[in-house]
Amino acid sequence: MAKNWKVGEAVRAIQAGNKEDILDIGRRFPLFLNLASQVNEPAAKILDTIPEYVTARKVESVLKGETEEGGEGETTGEEKEVKDISKEEKKDTAKDEKKDPYAGKSAKDLYMMCKERKIEVETKQAPEVYIKALKADDKKKAEAAKKSETKKTESKKDEDDWGEEDKKDTKKTEKKEEKKDTKKDDDWDI
Repeated sequence: MAKNWKVGEAVRAIQAGNKEDILDIGRRFPLFLNLASQVNEPAAKILDTIPEYVTARKVESVLKGETEEGGEGETTGEEKEVKDISKEEKKDTAKDEKKDPYAGKSAKDLYMMCKERKIEVETKQAPEVYIKALKADDKKKAEAAKKSETKKTESKKDEDDWGEEDKKDTKKTEKKEEKKDTKKDDDWDI
């Protein structure tokens, strides 16, 4: 079960350099980790006095702009700046995810995507391995689709060309028949 980090406790764990704690905090609260890693010792003492109900999760949600601040309802310039930065980060992340459909997915999810597409990959690899395999598959499919489209276009062009020749032949035949008809009419002069 995930630990419910108190603000002061999380800052102390980050300052202590405990890798497991830093990874846990960073994975769950990246904005909090960024700011908490910049806190000096006197500020850490102040953060130790924050009540237990103000957790790292709550601070993270405020930094992300997901909740309104309680109390006076006014935010300081610094808080607005942090909110603006977090909104920009969200927009940038959303743009990256639109560009790369595999960004932000876990290794297990990527592995399952490979299996669904019947791409042979080994289990328990880094996400980059699966992303590389998926992108290679995407490229193969795109090339195959392009070749297929080219063949369709060429065959349609051939059909169109053949159809025009057929039309020309039909017109020539019609003209010949008209000439024959007029010759027959000319023979009957009375």
